[in-house]
Amino acid sequence: MPGLTAGLFQCGEGLPIMLVWIVAGVLIVQRMESHRTAAFLALGGIAVGVLELLMGVASSAYIPVLVQQGASEQTISVFIGAFGVTRTVVAAISWGLVLAGLVIALGLRHHPEGI
Repeated sequence: MPGLTAGLFQCGEGLPIMLVWIVAGVLIVQRMESHRTAAFLALGGIAVGVLELLMGVASSAYIPVLVQQGASEQTISVFIGAFGVTRTVVAAISWGLVLAGLVIALGLRHHPEGI
């Protein structure tokens, strides 16, 4: 049960950014006709961002399970470190896709013939 509690707290922590991702996704879909490539890049970034948030929930829920199973402090530290690095890489990919979509959309706005 401690894993569930930790996962719920992580959900609460990630809720504001999840709401931002959802609003951004809705806005992108509404404007998809004019900048299709940019929209797909940004939506892909949002999907990866949601995945990263879910990874955080999963890791927070799993740490208490490791403790209950009697995992050593070293094992738990390695898990936290490895998962942290993985989440950081996934978050960087997410933001890279979102920003690439934004740059393309802004470039198309100022240079409609293409960038």
